[in-house]
Amino acid sequence: MSKLTYKGEDLFVLIFIASLIFSGFINPNAKTVNYIGAYFLIFIFEYLILKGAIYKNININELLKVNMIAIIFLGIFIILEFSLNYYLGINIQDFLPRSRMNTAIYGGIFPRSYGFATEPGVAAFYFNTLGPIGLWYLWKKERIKKYKKLILSIIVTVAFITTFSSAGIVFFILSFLIVSLLNLHRISRKKIRLKRVINLIPILLFIMITLAFNLEIINKFEAFINPILSKMSLNTQVGSVSDRLSRWERGLDSIKDKPIFGSGLGSTTLSGYGSSTNWYMFLTVETGLIGILPVLIFLVLIFIRLMKSKNESRNIYLFSFIAGILHFSVISTFYHPFLWLLIIIFYFDNDSYKRRKKCENMNVL
Repeated sequence: MSKLTYKGEDLFVLIFIASLIFSGFINPNAKTVNYIGAYFLIFIFEYLILKGAIYKNININELLKVNMIAIIFLGIFIILEFSLNYYLGINIQDFLPRSRMNTAIYGGIFPRSYGFATEPGVAAFYFNTLGPIGLWYLWKKERIKKYKKLILSIIVTVAFITTFSSAGIVFFILSFLIVSLLNLHRISRKKIRLKRVINLIPILLFIMITLAFNLEIINKFEAFINPILSKMSLNTQVGSVSDRLSRWERGLDSIKDKPIFGSGLGSTTLSGYGSSTNWYMFLTVETGLIGILPVLIFLVLIFIRLMKSKNESRNIYLFSFIAGILHFSVISTFYHPFLWLLIIIFYFDNDSYKRRKKCENMNVL
């Protein structure tokens, strides 16, 4: 059991809710109460109150174990889903209660995996935020044999790939690059041995020669990767990209018109237009700077706390946090809890680490 702890940055969650209520008074409409209720549910109950309940009643190892099991379970389920759909034409999603269609196809060939999410991109969001810490904990388990760890890790990785989420893949790569850059100063030059680099050259040459004499493989790979590359390059000939860009353009125009207080919570729904498919933009459109600033400050303060952490899993949390905040740049559904749960787990794990170190130092003395 852990002592109940709230951080200074949590104050900005309360400021955020207060700013939403203030926005509701400034720009009231038929959806104001609904949206305030939704934000209150997510940030007060699903974040602050849940955080307190977890701190009070759950051991950090139990929490990490549950997350690990959930990630593995979803990975196995998605592999089953994809295999049945692709090889046998059986869509397991048809047997689950759903509020949306589940017919997304990648490249006109591969069925995209949903898992238990409303769309494949949300499943990728889950894998990117809570997946890394789940796999990290798996590899920490000494009782599990290495070959089993490897198999389970491959299952989760392949499951992530079968969502065929451009955003998921791009944000995975970006998060890895950002974390690597942030850790450049920690990398010792002595660890980079010239001999190891030279040993890689024959392997790279073999791969290049093999591919050169197998143009069919290259053509198939190009056909496979092109849909993702088109979205990454914001190719307007791709329907989803064109729609997203038009929404962003409309959102920016709305922000220019009402930058301080926004147009009111729920105004986008009432206008008949879709959301901005970017939560930060969507929030700014509806609540203005008074709504978005507390959120940005909250996230920046958490990032700073992550950077200062000395926990051995710091970089895993940092990777997942960056991926999580990037995902909200392409979706407006703030109620998906993955990032908020990740923050809770990080706080809990980091505080547990500090207590362990404190006890170790006291024992030494």
